[in-house]
Amino acid sequence: MSARLVSADEARALREAAAPGPWRASKGRWGEPYVVVGERAYITVPESPRGHALAALIAAAPDLAATVEALHAEVERLRAERDALYLGTDARGTP
Repeated sequence: MSARLVSADEARALREAAAPGPWRASKGRWGEPYVVVGERAYITVPESPRGHALAALIAAAPDLAATVEALHAEVERLRAERDALYLGTDARGTP
């Protein structure tokens, strides 16, 4: 399975549309995995050998989306810096 790359705009839209956090993985009374969203909402996760890992990944989704946004911004900044060095201009393209 190949991963699909997510743009900064798509990550931002997903994060902003999601329920406000904090999000955290947890275990139910009998050890079943679930995700707590904010103070009252929760997402149940199917019990399986990977259920707790899936709950942890779901709980990390808002932070992962924010990381995607930050990394896209950093790549953009570094490309501008590289281009400025290569072309002998500042990051705006001014000689």
